[in-house]
Amino acid sequence: MKRSFSRLGCTAVCIGLSLVLGCGCAVLPPASNKSASSAASVPTDASGNPLYDASRLEDGRFTLQVEDTDLQAELEDAIYSYRELFRQDGITLEYSADRAEYEELISGDPERLKQVFCNLLDNAAKHGGSGRRIAVHLTQRDGEYVITIRDFGPGIPEAELPYVKKKFYKGSSKARGSGIGLAVCDEIIQRHGGRLDVANAEGGGAVVTVYLPLKKQTDGELE
Repeated sequence: MKRSFSRLGCTAVCIGLSLVLGCGCAVLPPASNKSASSAASVPTDASGNPLYDASRLEDGRFTLQVEDTDLQAELEDAIYSYRELFRQDGITLEYSADRAEYEELISGDPERLKQVFCNLLDNAAKHGGSGRRIAVHLTQRDGEYVITIRDFGPGIPEAELPYVKKKFYKGSSKARGSGIGLAVCDEIIQRHGGRLDVANAEGGGAVVTVYLPLKKQTDGELE
């Protein structure tokens, strides 16, 4: 399958997240003018703004624009957008996959999935950046994609783990943000028929695991 990247789309979504979450960061420009056409696909209704999305979730206006989606391309797009930025901050962003290229698609909203990946990478840097390393891994098992995003920082206090996906919960973290990003990410993943888990990694740091079913298992199920 020919892989098509839309780095400008991810750039726009990540910028929106950065402004709302207060991380003060910017992202790389698109690699070439070939990506410029993707700008038209970026939603203009404040997509990428967790506070706006949360309000739409509550009143039922939050919807997915579902299409056949190359999940690996969307993930690698987000990693490309952040890797050099993290390097400038002294953080190494590692990426690995069990296969060089996965052929299986998912039924999903590519812009919403970019929003999730950009937010999770941003969170890993904000809360675990002191570990100077973030590791992302993609695999496929039991009919679903499994993505892990791990930082090597101090981790999350055990007492706070049950609450980290709740809206506006910020716990003891001193990092700036709305406390709503993970809640929106969790909802987006659930609406794709998947799940998002947050835990402390063995050996230190926090790890977020995203599970998303392959297309054949979600056809006709998404909202």
